[in-house]
Amino acid sequence: MKIVYGFNEIKKNIIDSFINGKLHHCNLINGIKGTGKASFIYNEIIPFILSETNSINKETIVNSVV
Repeated sequence: MKIVYGFNEIKKNIIDSFINGKLHHCNLINGIKGTGKASFIYNEIIPFILSETNSINKETIVNSVV
């Protein structure tokens, strides 16, 4: 995993939106070529959303069975 610098505010906004159920279906991140936009998404945002989604799905399954 790469370490990406300079996206702290964007990361906070995306994660807060996801946690509060207000994440838009599309978020545009633009900037100069080579600044790490794709690396930021692949290494920071996608792993968080997938891990949180798995946790949510497990809780939903357990709660629906009980």
